[in-house]
Amino acid sequence: MSSEYLETWSYTEKDRKIDELAKQYHELTEAYDRTVCTGEIIKGAILPATARQAALTHINAKQVMRDLVRQAEPHAITEAELKKAILRHRNSG
Repeated sequence: MSSEYLETWSYTEKDRKIDELAKQYHELTEAYDRTVCTGEIIKGAILPATARQAALTHINAKQVMRDLVRQAEPHAITEAELKKAILRHRNSG
C-alpha cells in the first residue's frame, strides 16, 4: 500500500468544540423534552405523547440549533459540520 493513502489524524481544537456542541445539543433538547413530554422513555430519551408535545419539542430543537450555530461560527464550524456531529453523537450513544 502506498503511503499517500495513509494520513495522520489528530484531534484538533475544532474537533473538540464540534463534539462539545453536539453533546450540548442533546443535553439541552432532552432536558427540555423532559419538561413537556409525557410519553415513553426509549433508549434514554423521552418521547412526545401528543402532537402538541411534538410541536413544542421541534420548536425548541430549532432554537437550540440556531443558538449552537451562532456559538460554532467563531470556531469556523459550519452548520453542516455541526449537524453531522449531532447525528454521530446520537448514533454513538
